[in-house]
Amino acid sequence: MQKLLIRHLGSVRGNEVEEFREDFGQELILGRDNSAQIRFDPDRDDLVSRQHSKIIRDPSDPSCFQLVDLQSRNGTFLNRQRIYTPVRLNHNDVIQLGAGGPEVRFEIDPPPKAVISSLSALDPAIGISARPTRESWMPDPLGAPRPVGRHTIERMLGDVFTRNKKDVNRSMWLGIAALAMIVIVGVGVLVYLRRSHVTLQSGLDSAQQQNKESIDQVKEEMKKQPAVAEETKQEVQRLQSELEESKRRAEEEHRATAKALEAQRRQAAELSRMVRQQQQQQQAQNIPAPSAVEPDRVQEPAESAKPPSFEALLTRAKNAMESGKFEEAQETAFKLTQMDAARWEGFALVGQAAAKLNDYKLANEMYQKAISRAPSEAKASLESQLKQIQESAQK
Repeated sequence: MQKLLIRHLGSVRGNEVEEFREDFGQELILGRDNSAQIRFDPDRDDLVSRQHSKIIRDPSDPSCFQLVDLQSRNGTFLNRQRIYTPVRLNHNDVIQLGAGGPEVRFEIDPPPKAVISSLSALDPAIGISARPTRESWMPDPLGAPRPVGRHTIERMLGDVFTRNKKDVNRSMWLGIAALAMIVIVGVGVLVYLRRSHVTLQSGLDSAQQQNKESIDQVKEEMKKQPAVAEETKQEVQRLQSELEESKRRAEEEHRATAKALEAQRRQAAELSRMVRQQQQQQQAQNIPAPSAVEPDRVQEPAESAKPPSFEALLTRAKNAMESGKFEEAQETAFKLTQMDAARWEGFALVGQAAAKLNDYKLANEMYQKAISRAPSEAKASLESQLKQIQESAQK
């Protein structure tokens, strides 16, 4: 029993062989459709139509076969020649589905006896019988391929015009859409720029208004500056006058105090002299001492005759400072400076009391004198106190 062999050449299914027995039926469909007996890859063999062509038996000779094109889009080729009508298939004929599409070789197993002798000299794997011409089972009376009819040309032209019209319409609509998009974007940009301009102008106006107000305020302050400077100058002069007046009063009080102390000292010395004379007279007459007869009268001159010591006055001045009696402390300290001008404690106490009474000039002068008389171990403390007084005076 003969078999039909379809050998795939150089396609996705290259070197595959499909076998069909002689009782395969009336036809074999070649295409990408699922119903095709000789099926090609639906994705990669895209030059092949769903039902591209078919192989059928020759009605006049059941042992022969014919190839029929099924109005495929890319055409059917037999041995590199496009066919338009059913043509006879011979052993080792090559069928191509579309120009540049996949190829298959039609083989009969075993080959017909008529072609065995002509193929004996050829390689069975390569042998393709080279025939000068091919006769169709239904010969064309004109001996030429089937001409293209008028309706076919009109249909093809109609397809071309329709496709061009669609392309033109699509291009027109794309152009309209692009123009509309450009207009929309332009309007949006214009609106944005206008709003930005309005916002910027508003900000500039506000900044200019604020700058104007600030400038006016500065001008007003500058106008007031001379008056303020004059008031400050007058206040400084007033304070200087008060300071000089306070210094003058302090000097007068100092002189008055010194005079009173000197008078008291003289009086005490006179009283002491008188008491000593009286005691001497009483001793000469063996009369009891006045202290035994009239204790009240004798005690007063005795106390007046012995002035307080430097340490006693120093203690009294320190106690007055601690009690907050700064004027009394200052007066007592002045007595210390007159009692012993070589000692520094009196000058330091006068300066301390003057600082408490806000007489910084007198305080500075007294501390300078105290530092010049004080021993080295006391100078550091006095200098620190003087620095504090000077800082307070600057405030």
